Amino acid sequence: MMTEDDIVELKMRIAFADITDFVEFGQREVPITDKEGNYITSATANVVNFKEGNIVDGQLIKEIKKGRQGVSLKLEDRDKALDWLANYFDINPDNKHKKEYDNARLKLKEKELELKREIEQKKNW
Repeated sequence: MMTEDDIVELKMRIAFADITDFVEFGQREVPITDKEGNYITSATANVVNFKEGNIVDGQLIKEIKKGRQGVSLKLEDRDKALDWLANYFDINPDNKHKKEYDNARLKLKEKELELKREIEQKKNW
C-alpha cells in the first residue's frame, strides 16, 4: 500500500533524477591497431558505462533497450512529475489565479452581506 507521502516522494525522485545516478561517462584513450592487431596509435573515445543494477533506483527507469546503436536508457518523464508536483503543491499559475479569483469573489460577497446588514439595521430604526 502506497501512502500519499510515498507518491509525493516518488514524484520528487522522478522530477529531480540525475542521469549520473545511472551512468558514468567521459573520455579515455583507446589503442588503434591494424588488421593484424599491431598497435598503431591511440585516440580519445567517448565512453558511457552503466552503473550496477543494485545501486540505481529502478523505479525511475522507464525503458532500457538494446539496438544497433548500442544500449539506451530512458528515465520516467521529468516534466510530468514536475507538473504533478506543481499541482499538488498548488503552485501552478492557473490554480493561483483561480485562488485569487475565489478570494476576491469572497471579499465581494462579504461586503455585499455587510451592506445588506447595514440596510436592515437602518430600516429597523
